[in-house]
Amino acid sequence: MISKTKRSLPSLLFTLLIIFSTFSCSDEDLPPVIQNDELKVYLDRFEEEAAKRGYDYDLSDVEAVFVGEIKQGDFCGYGYPNYEGTGRKRIEILRSDGCWNNSDDSEKEILMFHEIGHAFFGRLHEESALPNQRPNSIMCSECYLSGSYNEYQPHRREYYIDELIDPETDVPEWGVAKENFELFWQDDIEENTDWKLNSFSNLVSGELRQLDANNDDYALTLSAQDNDHNGAFWFRRFIPSNFPEGATIKLEVKTREGSSALGEGIALQMNNYKDNRLLDLAGTNFYPEFPIRALNLSNNTYSVIMSDYTADGNILTLFLRYLPNTTGEVIFDDIKVYVAED
Repeated sequence: MISKTKRSLPSLLFTLLIIFSTFSCSDEDLPPVIQNDELKVYLDRFEEEAAKRGYDYDLSDVEAVFVGEIKQGDFCGYGYPNYEGTGRKRIEILRSDGCWNNSDDSEKEILMFHEIGHAFFGRLHEESALPNQRPNSIMCSECYLSGSYNEYQPHRREYYIDELIDPETDVPEWGVAKENFELFWQDDIEENTDWKLNSFSNLVSGELRQLDANNDDYALTLSAQDNDHNGAFWFRRFIPSNFPEGATIKLEVKTREGSSALGEGIALQMNNYKDNRLLDLAGTNFYPEFPIRALNLSNNTYSVIMSDYTADGNILTLFLRYLPNTTGEVIFDDIKVYVAED
């Protein structure tokens, strides 16, 4: 309702200024929408996926461009629901080897769909997890986003697109937690171990140490007295046999008496490869968990899980990581791999 009270000249001028400003920012005053042909492929693909689900979305007014720098931070892409206050939806993608140039089609699609979530739907980051600890949404930021799905995991792709459109989408069957773990493999560490050491600096050292001269009781150590940005890790590859599709794999490691880590800490990691292609990754320094930070790690057991295992993988690599900016010595022993089918 507008008051009938006579307006003063200053208030009238202020009102006219607002009206003038509104019209001066109209669509007619904005430059034409730019959609890079390479990026438009994924805008069109999203429209098609939405149409399959009964939604008629038009992304023709969403600008999609490559940029040399994301001004908002260290990101591979950025989605603006209201670019610089113009009302325009805009997606910027960093064209670099680490973000776009060396990515496969699935990774490019995930990045673009994530930014569509920001720019078109106005969604914020979503850090919640499914019961099996996989991200609840590709709108996550503290996650291994590009590993959300690939061509070997169409069931994941279907869910994540469903959830992007409708955040109330039910938990998928593959997202349910599995709990009936059975021991698949155990390594008590022997003198002729298959574990290999990779250190990025002589500041961080590792050794295969015999803990008891009277028996074959060995352990893997990682340590540093003075450390800045250097890390190291022990790793071992083996060929998984009879790991069923959709199973949950758990890596469990014990830290022996005397273990301690000051700073960033340690982390466990599993990678699932098909030849040289990384199909999946799980680790304590990736979402939804954090690095294992503790001054006293003595006689503790830690684990990480890889849920919804992709059976197309033919190499499973285990990592025991000593993170940068860490000092102290960690002694790893009694390494086990468990498998849960249900």
